[in-house]
Amino acid sequence: MYNEAEVLRAMRKSLFTFLGAALLATAAANASTPQQGTPPPKPLTEQAPVRASEKEVENHRIGKRPILRLQLGQPESSELAMAGTWVEVTVGPDGAVASAIGNDQLRESLRTQAEAAVRSLKYRPFERTNHPVRVSFREWVGVYPPELKPLWHTAFPTVHDWKSVVITLDRTGCLGTCPSYRVELHGDGTVLYDGRSFIAIEGRHRGTVPDENVRELVNQFRDADYYSLRNEYVLGVTDAPTYETSITIDGRLKKVKDYEGLQMGMPMAVSDLEISIDHLADTERWTKGNAETVPSLKEEMWNFKSSEAADTLTRLASFGATEAVKDMVAAGAPLNGRDRGSEEATLAQAAFHGDAEMVRVLLRAGAGSQSPREKGVALVSAALVGNIEIVRLLLRYGASPNSRDKADRTFLIAASASGVPAVVKEALKFHPNVNAQDKDGGTALIEAIGVLNHDMDRPEVDRATVVRLLLEAGSDPNMQDKNDDTALIDCAWNADAALLLIKAGAKVNVRDKYEITPLINAVTAEVTRVLLEHGADPSARDDGRTALEWAKGSGMKEKVAVLEAASAGMRPPDQERK
Repeated sequence: MYNEAEVLRAMRKSLFTFLGAALLATAAANASTPQQGTPPPKPLTEQAPVRASEKEVENHRIGKRPILRLQLGQPESSELAMAGTWVEVTVGPDGAVASAIGNDQLRESLRTQAEAAVRSLKYRPFERTNHPVRVSFREWVGVYPPELKPLWHTAFPTVHDWKSVVITLDRTGCLGTCPSYRVELHGDGTVLYDGRSFIAIEGRHRGTVPDENVRELVNQFRDADYYSLRNEYVLGVTDAPTYETSITIDGRLKKVKDYEGLQMGMPMAVSDLEISIDHLADTERWTKGNAETVPSLKEEMWNFKSSEAADTLTRLASFGATEAVKDMVAAGAPLNGRDRGSEEATLAQAAFHGDAEMVRVLLRAGAGSQSPREKGVALVSAALVGNIEIVRLLLRYGASPNSRDKADRTFLIAASASGVPAVVKEALKFHPNVNAQDKDGGTALIEAIGVLNHDMDRPEVDRATVVRLLLEAGSDPNMQDKNDDTALIDCAWNADAALLLIKAGAKVNVRDKYEITPLINAVTAEVTRVLLEHGADPSARDDGRTALEWAKGSGMKEKVAVLEAASAGMRPPDQERK
């Protein structure tokens, strides 16, 4: 669980430098039954693509995400502070890439390489209502410096005694929520695990895998020429996780330290080894939870009735490990656990993760039945992620629609933040105070259109419709939060929502505590145009810069074109709003 409002405030002053690429949005197609007299539906190859979520893309991509290795002296290296770039992708019903459009802020040569890398990908066909469809999404392309060649070659040792083989992976956390644990895999298939933080199962545990898994890993270490690699690949930054792998064969030990190593020329094979160790040792049974979690714990004679089991159940719910949660509940784990970081209960964690099946399991077991607050916080959590199925489950279970969470968000504020109209409609059925505020002064209307709430990856999200519903219910478009932000100031991405707010009386030249106006904060050309057409002052400054100066400094070419055309008294060609 997190406080999006705090993230919002922290990013306010650096918004434009944070945004390095133009927003490339593709509208989702809504299937409908043709009526008499209407033209027949277009063939699948001609229909507008629907938007695929990141999780859906991960499940459909065949193989790994693409990466590019820069050549020595290639000038683009100075442009890639984030070690990669997004490419906007359209995939046909057959799973083949139909188009790939790179970030036009990059040099043409690098953009062309990124687009070519994405075009080489294949995906399993995406479906809607059991029919293959065209989809669009953003694919991340990692861009790294050239691999550093070994300084000298060291022959990989022959395994004479498999009992001597020990392979380790140690992931040390960062200042955030990076998982921290160590796993040790022995030649006979024994797995030793020590979970430290930000993982599902804490402490030391023991398991087994088939010994052929060890042999497969040894072959991968051999293919990576592991004994010839440098001892460490360390980038001079802070707050990143550290990964250390090692292998011992007949007493010969080799370790490699990876601290953002790919950005220091570390071979990709090292990252592949890190992933393979986790996979072949099945560390997921402890780090996140899966169908092997409870059977593995039972082999250790673990106490499923303990307070440790209760807290473990909560963490498993937060990781979305439905099978492990089912098994834990069946084994008798208490339902009153708390997550150490958020202090939220198991039911709220499951609701926030958005897994209806998991929530049903917990409700059948009686989670939260004696705690109105627990049920209420779970309801707000489900609303926050926009899961209408879980929202209705919890309402039937007795969760109060007047509930608030730790951040003092109401059911309606959370529903509005999700951007899902169906959830907002459900909350409005209970006639709430539409102008209620959370602990940061945010209202449902402000949270509905917050500057970070520009997600395109979920077809059920429609923020303009949410804004319309809230305005119709009586939301005040000029209410301000603790930073004096209004909904229009935060409406940086959505032109339709901005127009609705203005027509409802939102002040176009309002300023927040940092003197930022809606025009200065606008990101897209469309929002910029709507504001100018309704009286936004292009000469307004915050800490010395106008909207045009901000846009030029951040490379926002389309916004610059609109502002410059407005100052010249004309509209840019091909920029009419539909």
